[in-house]
Amino acid sequence: MCAAMEEAEDFECGIREARRDFSNLVSKVEQGSVVHLTRHGRRVAALVGAEDLQRRTLEDVMAYPGDVESATRVIEGLLSLSDNPVPLPDASTAWRNGRAEFAGGIATLLFCFASKLDEYSENGRIKLLDDEGKESPDRVSLAELIAAKLLLTKEDSGIDDKTIPLVAGTIWATQLGELPQDWRNSLGVPLCDEELHTWIYATYFAADLINLFAGRAGEAEGWMYFAEEFVRNGGE
Repeated sequence: MCAAMEEAEDFECGIREARRDFSNLVSKVEQGSVVHLTRHGRRVAALVGAEDLQRRTLEDVMAYPGDVESATRVIEGLLSLSDNPVPLPDASTAWRNGRAEFAGGIATLLFCFASKLDEYSENGRIKLLDDEGKESPDRVSLAELIAAKLLLTKEDSGIDDKTIPLVAGTIWATQLGELPQDWRNSLGVPLCDEELHTWIYATYFAADLINLFAGRAGEAEGWMYFAEEFVRNGGE
């Protein structure tokens, strides 16, 4: 007999049972349920409705250029706060046009910030400042800098450290000229909310870094508005 999971629309069913009750399982799937097929108690496959599969597949990737307008509003809002760490936005408000669109917009902003930070780098490695505000001989890549910042704040911000390599690796690829959406989607790992939270923090950190190097607030915001207008005009 197939067992219902805690979620009302999630079921587990052994392969033998599924063979005997396949028609009934298909009916459940048509009604929106997901049936996980198990072998010796381990999930090995799933029955998912066609429309549900398409929706899940589309939301598991980053769109290009994405919803830059919503992404800009979120990062702009975080930059205006003095909280430490900054609170994450409400998901239902932030990605009202879908997770894939919002994630793509965040990645587009980070791509713009990485381009701007090239002005403060030498051979792709950012010049650091010491405690007195003087230039330090140390150099670090943007990916290393963002990854370190994410690790330092993960306890307070609730960042899932398993998502940090995905974000940092994509930033590395961006510094080598790849579009972040193309590189991230090529990995074949579904995008999840936990990773998107990490992307938001990474983009916020990059924006804050731009304002720090520029010596004034508003520099990163200006780049976001430029990106927003660029996308709105169809890339012209």
